[in-house]
Amino acid sequence: MGDYVTPQGLALPSVQDILADLADDQRSTINPNLNTDPDSPIGQLNGIFASALGTAYEALEIAFNGNNPDAAEGFLLETVSAITGTKRAPATPSKLTGNQQVTVNLNPNTLLPSGSQASVLGNPTVIFQTTADFTAPNVGSAANYSVDMQCTQTGPIVCNANTLTVIVTPVVGWNSVTNPFDAVLGTNVDTDPQLRYRRESELRATGKSTVDAIRDELLAFEFPDGSQPISQCIVFQNDQDFTDTNGLPPHSIRCLVFDGVNAVVPNGDIAQIIWNTKPGGIQMTGNTSGPAVDAAGNPQTVPFSRPAILEIVFSCTLTLANSNQTPSQYLAAVQAAIVTGFLQKVTLGSTIYVRYYEGLVCQIPGINDCEIQLGIQGDPLLPVDTNLVMGTFQMGDAQTTNITVQ
Repeated sequence: MGDYVTPQGLALPSVQDILADLADDQRSTINPNLNTDPDSPIGQLNGIFASALGTAYEALEIAFNGNNPDAAEGFLLETVSAITGTKRAPATPSKLTGNQQVTVNLNPNTLLPSGSQASVLGNPTVIFQTTADFTAPNVGSAANYSVDMQCTQTGPIVCNANTLTVIVTPVVGWNSVTNPFDAVLGTNVDTDPQLRYRRESELRATGKSTVDAIRDELLAFEFPDGSQPISQCIVFQNDQDFTDTNGLPPHSIRCLVFDGVNAVVPNGDIAQIIWNTKPGGIQMTGNTSGPAVDAAGNPQTVPFSRPAILEIVFSCTLTLANSNQTPSQYLAAVQAAIVTGFLQKVTLGSTIYVRYYEGLVCQIPGINDCEIQLGIQGDPLLPVDTNLVMGTFQMGDAQTTNITVQ
């Protein structure tokens, strides 16, 4: 076994290598002319033994790699990551919450219990349910109210605006339901590569007061359910004696945190992470702030920033393969293609490249060509094929209600 342990790790023989070694030993020990062909009795016995030994070697290799976070997999990777406090992030459901809640129409004094369900029109397998009891006021007539809902399944389940319209749980006094906004997509459970990256990021943050350490600590924030809502973070620093081009004063740091279009992490939690990690004597700046407590129990106010969320408008002019069809027949497919592509591409301060989205739309069967005009909701559209340049502290959001075809 000593020959199998190398500076590069464990180098175990394959089944074919085992078979060859067995045949060589048998010929040298028993008879040089011994028949060890695969179809001979001895060859068949060798095959059974080599297969069993190969399985044992595989188990040995898994156990050997269990202490190596770069090679361990599955539960062994979870075990070695847990030694330094890193856990695999669980799957989370898509949600309609914050300022993107679901609208329900209720009669006066109607109780809508937690767990009341509604489904997507045309896709009854996509079900969202309320997360808390809600009682309509006992005044006037039926009215609309906003409630939180989340998907009954975990993962990035799509629920586009105005599609959650089917009441699944019959409740007397519940008249209608709709979602004026797209759902904030959930996440799948961490893959092994994602868990390895998470572990390395958290280790880099330990015991340091660098901008990278602050960023890694913020990205590692998690709720009690294991979800990690801070998906993007940039920590800017200005080590000059004058205000820089980003507007940071001399010798200052600004943490730009994105925890969803609807901010979900309490300001105090973000502030405490920054205070625990930031260097002493460095000014923190930002467009908001939160309370923190230092080691002596003294209250501290820590500034940081969240990006300005801009609603992006997509006006798509389609050229169809079939002249008997209309662009409106492709609206849902175009919206799905753009929103999916947007979620994969958009980052803090990123440029929105129009040709990328034109390419996505042109992949839809039946669409020969597409020209897109981009814009920000409330502003004039840019010329055709003009990219939209986001500011450093801005973040785009693509809602299906802002995607049109003609």
